[in-house]
Amino acid sequence: GSEAQSDPPLLEEEITCRPHLDFPSSGKIDTIISKITCGICSAPAGSANTGDENEFESVDFDALFDLALEQKSQGNVTLSVSILKECLDKDPSHIPTLRELGAIHRDQGEPDAAESYFKRIVTLDPQNFEARRRLGIFALEKGMPDVAVEHLKAATEVKPKDANIWLDLGFAHMQAEQDMEAIQAFDLCLTLSPRNSMAMYNIGVLQVQQEKYLAARKHFECAVQYDSTNSDAMFNLGVLHQNFDDTETAIKWYEQAYATNPSFEQAKEAADFLKKQRALHDRQQLFKVSLQRQKSVVQRLRSKFS
Repeated sequence: GSEAQSDPPLLEEEITCRPHLDFPSSGKIDTIISKITCGICSAPAGSANTGDENEFESVDFDALFDLALEQKSQGNVTLSVSILKECLDKDPSHIPTLRELGAIHRDQGEPDAAESYFKRIVTLDPQNFEARRRLGIFALEKGMPDVAVEHLKAATEVKPKDANIWLDLGFAHMQAEQDMEAIQAFDLCLTLSPRNSMAMYNIGVLQVQQEKYLAARKHFECAVQYDSTNSDAMFNLGVLHQNFDDTETAIKWYEQAYATNPSFEQAKEAADFLKKQRALHDRQQLFKVSLQRQKSVVQRLRSKFS
């Protein structure tokens, strides 16, 4: 997001503006859609269009591409994909078409198909920011942080002033267990976006691993200050205060984490555990005080009758 969240979103699709030249007539549009729809319904997978291929050849490329976008905006995704593939037949190196197909397959939960289109974009344009970033995210999802670092580094070279890409790169370095590089990337993110809660949070996590607990606590506190919904930072503050034997403050942070995120059962359990420990400790203290009083009474009685 504009301020990066636990899970940062990819950039919105770039809007490509072109003049709508030589747009086919409504009758021709209906014919094209009818032919593609019939092909979707009846043609065997992988079969080629036959008979009236000239119907597509006679249509201006930009008009055909705009038609695909229009069908996508109307929710006709399958039809849009078919038209986009016709566009690729006309121009296999058309990056906006490859981008649209990649985005559609990603949204449809088909990461392998989406990845193949973004790889084609990078082959055509190694400096394509969006394709590099998406390939980096796909690599992270597949547990391939080294590959993710390669793509995301390339993306930072294209847009070095994009805070979110530095956040992504830092996370990739974390997954690759490259802590110093991760902190450098998060620091660059904070240089561009000083109130970025996730960058603050991730630096805190790395500092905990380095046993720099006081520095980590400051970063978690800043993370909560910049994003009042960051329940993970609240929970980690609870853990740190618990380790410092500050039970009351630890309970406060655990309860705040659970209040912020009611599905965070671990935070509730941690707060309940500390409350039980506190109650047990209070009972033990009361017992000690009571025992001491009884001893004092016995001593006074003994001295009285001695």
